[in-house]
Amino acid sequence: IGLGAYIPACLYLYAGITPWIGILIAAVLTGLFSMVLGYPTFRLQNIYYSFATFALLQVMLVIFKNFKTFFGLFNLGGAEGLKLTSTTNDPANMQFLSKVPYYYIILALLVVVLLVSYYISHSKRGYYFRAISANMEAASSLGVNVMNLKLQAQFLTAFFSAVGGGFYCMFLDYVDPSKMFGTDLSIFVMVYCVVGGANTLWGPVLGAGIMYTINRMVTIYAADISGLANIIFGVILMLVIYFMPGGLIPWYQGMREKRAAARHAAELKTQDKGGCSQ
Repeated sequence: IGLGAYIPACLYLYAGITPWIGILIAAVLTGLFSMVLGYPTFRLQNIYYSFATFALLQVMLVIFKNFKTFFGLFNLGGAEGLKLTSTTNDPANMQFLSKVPYYYIILALLVVVLLVSYYISHSKRGYYFRAISANMEAASSLGVNVMNLKLQAQFLTAFFSAVGGGFYCMFLDYVDPSKMFGTDLSIFVMVYCVVGGANTLWGPVLGAGIMYTINRMVTIYAADISGLANIIFGVILMLVIYFMPGGLIPWYQGMREKRAAARHAAELKTQDKGGCSQ
């Protein structure tokens, strides 16, 4: 997300490249960068991989907060960030006086991401991904190229995350290193996925809708209570992990299957009783 924000911002400010193109360039470069870093880190297992990615995030945060220039070529802003404030309506450079156009842009991006996710999940590659997620050793023993598929997944994830980061910086007209490379944004994204259901198509969308709505309600009606939103997030996350470990959508699907199985069993029981009475 952070690189996806900084790269199109710098391309726009210092090279005059429209953000519509700059975001795509940033997405490709970020995807390739993630593959370079993913090759060694994927050899780590379980919690050690999480530690490695968290450490990388902190390294990037320190770099972008403390270095004001990139090899002396252009200004990165340091801890102050980059300002993209524009007072003109310039759709060619993704600059709008109203925030409404941004809504339709992100809505279109959401549709694209959902379509790509649906296509991948129903393709052979999607079955490979699920096999690796379920049991990496078993998938490898059956001939699945685990490392290659992990790198592909890493590229796709980084690509769309960078697109989101580029849009986010244009929406805010500002690139803040503490926000783009901070842990809060990453944690919120993970919470959205866990609450809705990380292994489902609509789970992250549902989780984001619920948690963001709660956050805005708390901000509006309980702004005087510092940290209340984080407390509510923590409580909801604990309840979901304990009672619905797969998330809301898998829990709902499981409940539907149980009710369907119960109805089917009741119908069979009724038919058996009818046959016995005859």
